[in-house]
Amino acid sequence: MKLLINGSAARMGGAKTILEKYLLEADFSEYTDVYVLAPPNTTVPLNKGVSHIKMSTSGIWTFLFSVLGIIYWKLRLNADTILSFSNVNLILPMGKRITYFHQYLALKQGKERPWQLQLIYLTQKYLSWDSTVVVQTEYIKQVYSEVIGNHNEIIVRWPGYYPFPKNNDEIVLLGDTSDKKLVFTPITNIEQKHRNFEFIRNNKSFFVKNNLKLILPCEEHELIDKDYMIAAGYLGKNELSSLLRKTEFMINVSLEETVGLMLYEYTSLGKPVLILDRPYLESSKLLEIRSDLVYPFKHEKELQNTYLSMTQNAVKCVPQDNLQEGEWP
Repeated sequence: MKLLINGSAARMGGAKTILEKYLLEADFSEYTDVYVLAPPNTTVPLNKGVSHIKMSTSGIWTFLFSVLGIIYWKLRLNADTILSFSNVNLILPMGKRITYFHQYLALKQGKERPWQLQLIYLTQKYLSWDSTVVVQTEYIKQVYSEVIGNHNEIIVRWPGYYPFPKNNDEIVLLGDTSDKKLVFTPITNIEQKHRNFEFIRNNKSFFVKNNLKLILPCEEHELIDKDYMIAAGYLGKNELSSLLRKTEFMINVSLEETVGLMLYEYTSLGKPVLILDRPYLESSKLLEIRSDLVYPFKHEKELQNTYLSMTQNAVKCVPQDNLQEGEWP
C-alpha cells in the first residue's frame, strides 16, 4: 500500500509543527511507500523511508489543490490512501481518504465565516462523504457531528506537542520590567475576535492593580496599551522558551480553541494558567491530568478571586505525564 500525505500548506506555526510531529512519530509499517507533499523547509525524518516532494500552497490554491489537484499526484504515484492536513481532502471517491481537521472555527462562526472557513465548512458538509475525519478532542467530535453530520467516520486522536528546550539563553528584549510580574498572554493577532483581546482591554484595572505586565506574541498595534502590555512580536521556539521561563503564569481568554496546544506547552514548564472557562475546555486533557495547574474563571467578576486562589494554591512543579506524545491515524 502507498500513502500520500498532503502537507503543502504547512509552511509555519502550528500546522508545520503538527505535520513534522506526525512524520516523526507515526507508524508507517503497513505502507510500502510513503510520500509527503510539503514545503522545502519541512523536517522529514531520514530513517523512515518517507519521500519528500517539495511544494507549497497557500490561500485558495491550498483549497483547490486539496480537493481536486491532488488527484494528479495520486495517479502519478498510484497511492492507495491520501492523508490531508489541509482540513479538506479529495472530493472524488478514489481510494481511502483521511482528513486531519484542525480548523474548529469553520464549525462555529456561522454566517460570519470568512470565505476560507466557509469553503472548508461547505466542503465538509456537502462534498466530503465516506471518508475518515480526524479531530483532537471529544468536544470537537461532538460539534463536528452536530454541524456537519455523520456521513464520515470521525475519530479522536490527541496530537501531542513539542516540549520546550530545557536550557536556553536566547535574549528577548522587553525593556525595564523589574518591578512587574510578567504574564504570558497567547494572543498572536489582536484583531481576531475569538482571541478576545477586548477582554484584556476591558480589565485594565485588574492587571494594573495586581502589578501585572502582559506579554503578547504579536506585532505592535495602536491598541497595545504600554501601561500593562508588551507586544513581543513573532518569537521562534527558542526565544519563546526563554521568555516563558521568565513569566509567572499564563492568562488565556480565548473564546474558541481547537486544542489550545500552547496551554499544554506552558503547563509543561510547571507554571499555572488562569483561563476563561469555555466549552472546549470541558473535554480537555489539561483539566483531566494537570488540574492542579489550571484555574478557570467563568466571567470577569471571578477574575480577581481566581487569581488570588491561583497565587496561593498553585503547585509549580513540572508535570510527569505523557501528554507530549501524539496519537496518529
